[in-house]
Amino acid sequence: MKKLTTNYEVVFGSNAILNCDGIISFKDKGKNQELIKFKEGKDGKILVKCTLIDDQGEIVAELHDGELVKIKERYLKQTAGSDIRIINEFTGDVWLEVSSLGPQKLKINRIFLLPGFKMVATDDYLKINDSITFSSNIFENCSDIMGL
Repeated sequence: MKKLTTNYEVVFGSNAILNCDGIISFKDKGKNQELIKFKEGKDGKILVKCTLIDDQGEIVAELHDGELVKIKERYLKQTAGSDIRIINEFTGDVWLEVSSLGPQKLKINRIFLLPGFKMVATDDYLKINDSITFSSNIFENCSDIMGL
């Protein structure tokens, strides 16, 4: 059986995260909150696991190993190969975008909402709580960027 690679490079917003182990998380009140998990499948495709929550606390979409298991009305899933996008069909907002950029390299853009916390990652920036913006930075691992 092929050993799964855990040394990913992630383009997160317009920033690069090197040596990522497959989990993007942050600490909230001492508790680790996993925002997104990913791993390499047997066929080499990146498999994503995450739950998207709106500002009312309702689930927008759930993905397990790249498969959509739940999606809220008014949201659409678009796929192209192993790439995945979840879009609000009325506003056009991209709630999740995961694209493979090559072996162990992927792009993740997403709207993350948790009580008292909002992060938006787009091709142009990574913005946290509408007050901190990162653009074109390089971070050494997934915990560095979430250690804010």
